[in-house]
Order: sequence, then structure tokens, then C-alpha cells
Amino acid sequence: MDLQKKKEGKRQFKAEQYKKFKGNKKEGQGFADKRKKKVQYEYLKMLRKEKKKREKTTLPHTSFEDTDMTEEKMGIEKKIEDSSSNTYSKSQKQFNKKKMEKEKKKKEVLKQKREIESALTNYKDKKSKQYKKLCKKTYKGQPVMKNRIEILLHKIQSGIDQT
Repeated sequence: MDLQKKKEGKRQFKAEQYKKFKGNKKEGQGFADKRKKKVQYEYLKMLRKEKKKREKTTLPHTSFEDTDMTEEKMGIEKKIEDSSSNTYSKSQKQFNKKKMEKEKKKKEVLKQKREIESALTNYKDKKSKQYKKLCKKTYKGQPVMKNRIEILLHKIQSGIDQT
């Protein structure tokens, strides 16, 4: 008898382990819970999409030097801060502040990248011109000394200017 009870217990355990779906009267409302969670997820997803659309349509693309808009937004936030006192509005203000800081950081990074790119292009142009001057050869294959002397003269003059 003990063996039969053990086998029956194992069968029940295995049956529960390999169930294809959740929820019945014995276990509770598995389907209803799943359905409820899915509806909540879809609703939050819809809200996020709408928020993104609103941000895209309401925020104009400003130039990097245009900081007047950000100052105006800060002034509006201060007025709102004085008038309201609930936690939702406070958290919303904090979120907006963080967002503004992120935008400023992005602008600074982009400005630095542009400066670096322009410096690199200037450097490469200068190097290529110098290389072309050094590579020029005469009809017989001799280097053109005029260009080499000019380059040496520029180096000497720049050395004098720096000291």
C-alpha cells in the first residue's frame, strides 16, 4: 500500500509539473490574473507611445547656441513650483530638470565632437598639402628643393614665434 501511495503522489506531482496552462477553480483565477496583467501592460505601453509622440511634436529642434528656450522653461517650472505642492508635480519637475541636464550634456558633447572633427580636417589638409610639396620631383626625378626650403622656413618661423 505504501508503494501505491508513493506512485500516486509522484503521478500527481508530474501532472502538475507538466501542465500546459495555469488557472482553474482549484488553483484560483490564473487566467483572470494573466489577462489583467496583460491589459495593464498594453495600457502602459500605449501611454508610453503617446508620450513619445507628444514629445516629438511639441519640442522644436533648437540650435546648440539657443539657450533662451531652456531659460524660459526654467522660469515656467519655477512658477509652477510655487503654485503646486503635491508629490506628482514635484516628481514631474525633478524629471524635467534631469531631462534638461541631459540635453545640455548632449549639446556639449556634440559641440566637442564638431570641434575635434574640424581640427582633424584642418590637420589632414595641412599634412596633405605638405606631402604633395615634398613629393614633387623634377623631370629627371630629383626632388624640387624650392618646396623643401619653404617648409623648412615655415618650421623655423613657427619655432621663433612660439619662443
